[in-house]
Amino acid sequence: MECTALFSGIAQGSDFYFVHSYRMQLSDETDCVAETDYCGGFPVAVRRENVVGVQFHPEKSSRVGMRVLQNFLSIS
Repeated sequence: MECTALFSGIAQGSDFYFVHSYRMQLSDETDCVAETDYCGGFPVAVRRENVVGVQFHPEKSSRVGMRVLQNFLSIS
């Protein structure tokens, strides 16, 4: 699984919807595939083996969120 494909067609610096102020603390920084510089920076997408997770809500993130969901469905 190529995780960079999750953000294919999405411009760097695009805005995503976060509903709360929680942030992930990773035990292995190599699991991070995307991060934000907001509030000092934190991971927003992670991958370990065949599991991918995001900290934001793609379903509430307008067109870029829809693109993430479409990209996720095409990754296999």
